[in-house]
Amino acid sequence: MLISCVALPRKSDRPVIVDCFADWCEPCKRLSPLLEAAAAATPGVKFVKLNTDVEENIAAQLQIKQLPTLLAIFNGRLLEAPL
Repeated sequence: MLISCVALPRKSDRPVIVDCFADWCEPCKRLSPLLEAAAAATPGVKFVKLNTDVEENIAAQLQIKQLPTLLAIFNGRLLEAPL
């Protein structure tokens, strides 16, 4: 299950995939069911959603330039390259 986030997870006992999206983004809407299925099939990975229109400060801090963007966090560290 995808959950909304208002802050990036700083510590997690499992890898985290962050789906950066906006409600107006058509490709984001098409990607969402695939991520829901991946979340259901991969209990060892935490999936979260970040609405870039709502959380503009976090999106700017992460330098999100296009949507959709997927980020990976492992051991509390953001991996360097967006997925």
